[in-house]
Formats: sequence, structure tokens, C-alpha cells
Amino acid sequence: MLNQAQRYMATSDAREAARSARLSAVLWLVWPLVLFFPMWMSPLLVESQKADGSDSYALMTEQLLPHGLLGLVIVGFFSHTMAMCSSDANAIAAVFTRDVAPVLSARARAWGERSGLVAARVTTVVFLGLSMAVATQVDSPTFKDIITVVIKWVAGLMGPIAIPMMLGLLRPFRRSGPTAALVSWGMGLVAFWLVNYPVHWSVEGGVPLEYQVSIPLAVSLVLYVVVGWVKPEDTEERVAIIERVNSDGDGEAVAVPAPAGEVAGAPVKD
Repeated sequence: MLNQAQRYMATSDAREAARSARLSAVLWLVWPLVLFFPMWMSPLLVESQKADGSDSYALMTEQLLPHGLLGLVIVGFFSHTMAMCSSDANAIAAVFTRDVAPVLSARARAWGERSGLVAARVTTVVFLGLSMAVATQVDSPTFKDIITVVIKWVAGLMGPIAIPMMLGLLRPFRRSGPTAALVSWGMGLVAFWLVNYPVHWSVEGGVPLEYQVSIPLAVSLVLYVVVGWVKPEDTEERVAIIERVNSDGDGEAVAVPAPAGEVAGAPVKD
């Protein structure tokens, strides 16, 4: 996810990025234990009214916390949700303004500091507006409940998006270029739609959630690899960038070919 990728993008060199990765790995090893501990203990503390135990957290909050802390719990729901939405919106605005818009529009390449800031603000407002529009449709026939939106849509769509973004940084997948990325991403979304709607409706009992999430990921992964071998796009410039990403920053610098239109041998600014 882009807001989590910023912990690496905001570092000054490869060594700091590696330190950030190690710290993140340790925190993610410890945090699930803290997060799931109340759920593991809930059968010993409260008697759930639902068969799946989904009301355990609410019952423990109501029965075990002092009344004065109940308000803080509710406020925490809103504040943490708004903080995460803000983080996502800022990350998406930055990526769109600096990476996506200049590719789609020649005018965006000429944006100055003020124009880029205005574009980022507009992108932030639009993204948050779309998010709130989707939120208003929760419990509708299309989006169903909040668990469907959070788990099925986010987890199901994250795989096809993440495959080209992550594997494109690794040496073994250097043959896979823009064509492989677009095909794997697009067909992964098509697979998500097929599994969650036409196939889900035609299968008695529906398609299990684990297949709804994993099949689009598998389709995207296979196509990314296959298209890369059928139509390799490992240009010198892309290979040089991949080598640069995978270097530790302390060895010999990797020469990056000058982009088209620049004088050969001229220094390339980062």
C-alpha cells in the first residue's frame, strides 16, 4: 500500500531503507500478537451473542472498560479512521501528481511548485470524496456490508495492483515491462469481477472468500510472468534502474542511460 511504501521512499539511501524494513518487520511481528490477544481471550471473558464471535470486542469494551473510557474508544475509531484516510489521500495525491499525471499529460510535465501543489490538493479532495461516496453505499445491494468492502474489495484488488509494483523491482522479473504490468493488472481486475459476481452467483453457496481474494492474485502473477517471457521489455534503462534499486548503495554506481532527447554522456540528475 502506498502509505506504507512511504517508509522506504522517504529514506535518503539504501542503508536507511533496509533499517526501516527491519524495524517494520519487527513491529509487524509483535503487533498482531497485541491485536489478536483480546480476541483469543474473549471466550474466557464474555459470552458472545453471535455464532462467529464478531461481537466479542464490543462486549468486552462494554463490560470490562470503565464508562469514562467508552467515549475514548469511540473517538479512537473516528480519529484513527481519519488519520488513515488522510495518509492514503496524501500518498495517492503525491503519486498521481509526480508520477501519473506527467505521463498522461504534457501540460503536467511543466507544472511548477504552485501548480503541482494545487493539483495534489484537488486530487486529495477528489479521492476523499469518492471514498465517502462509497462509504454511503455500505449495506446497499451492490456493496453489501462493511466487511465485504474492507476485506473482499481491498484484499481482492490489492493483489493485481501489487504484483507489477513489487515484482517489477526484482531482477528475476526484469523481462516484464509495461505491457506485462498492464495486462496482469487488467486481467486481475477482470478475474476479480468474474469470481465475485457471475461465478459467485452461479455457484451454489457462492465462491468462498479465500478464492475470491486469491484467484485474482494468481491470475495477475501468472500473466505478469508469461507476458514478460513472450514479450520481453528489458531495455537498458529499465535494467539499470532495477540494478540500482537492488544495490546496497555502497558499491560501484550503476550507470543509467540518458533518457531520449538528452545528450549522451551528460549527467543524469536524480
